[in-house]
Amino acid sequence: MIRLILIILSCLPVSVFAQNQQISHQELLERLAIYRSELLRTNSKSVSDLKQVEREWEGIGIGPRKFAVLARDIVHMKEASRLPNYYVLKNIVKVYGNYIPAEEITESDVEVIAANYQLIDLITVDVLGEKPPYVLNKNTQLYKELAFYGIEASERIAEIGAGNGTFSLILAVLNKDLRIAVNELDKKYLEYIDRKLSASRESLAREKITVVRGSKKSVELTEGSYDKIIVRNSFHHFKRQDAMLQSIQAALTPEGLLYVNEPVQETDPYGEVCDELMKRREVIAAIEANGFRLAGEERVGDRVLMRYTKS
Repeated sequence: MIRLILIILSCLPVSVFAQNQQISHQELLERLAIYRSELLRTNSKSVSDLKQVEREWEGIGIGPRKFAVLARDIVHMKEASRLPNYYVLKNIVKVYGNYIPAEEITESDVEVIAANYQLIDLITVDVLGEKPPYVLNKNTQLYKELAFYGIEASERIAEIGAGNGTFSLILAVLNKDLRIAVNELDKKYLEYIDRKLSASRESLAREKITVVRGSKKSVELTEGSYDKIIVRNSFHHFKRQDAMLQSIQAALTPEGLLYVNEPVQETDPYGEVCDELMKRREVIAAIEANGFRLAGEERVGDRVLMRYTKS
């Protein structure tokens, strides 16, 4: 009888067990493709305008790479910081005046880019290509990062220092069964994250996503509730590292894991990412001093990915 049951189970579709398996690379691409199609479909006029702006900028010497950087900063200033167009243009001239013909950029350009903030965010994290038609980047390092986290559908996840929330949104798009806490200190970013989540109802199970305002010494999460907590590119910004790590320790389940994605001085010797970066050994020492043990490590681009268990 037992043998018969095993034979029957072996013939069942793999999808029956999907809630206990990691998403495959092919599924990841398919789900992101659906999300991309949704953005292009629901914002077809503004996407056409974006393509026109990109063509015009290329004509004045602003190629795809410069376009992506500028567009990212415009979205940050316009959508996250809520600056008026005048100040956005003023800041562009101040920062990029010697690098690009900033005086050629108009308020209309700013409005078009801001209207496509979700596409721009995906371009910024290298999920979409920088040039129209903004196709999926099948070789982006983000996929390697996702594989390192090994996230499964039934888990409860928190991202600390989520910034504009793009990574958490991608997690939610990939798996609607995940329960995700998007944790950020900056009130303006929190408002921006809320707007993005509200604008993506088709792709998300919104009721399973919680936006949480943390503090400088606490993640403000329910104790013993999270299977995995992810800190991406923000550990070196923690002003109260010990307190934050102890708060993370408390929020994890007994078998919970802490993941840290961090640029370090060894991968950024000239401080191009940030002049506050720590050395790898300093990051590890700080985390292990607060009840964690390094259990895995991988290099992805200029980042070091670290997996910690409770020690």
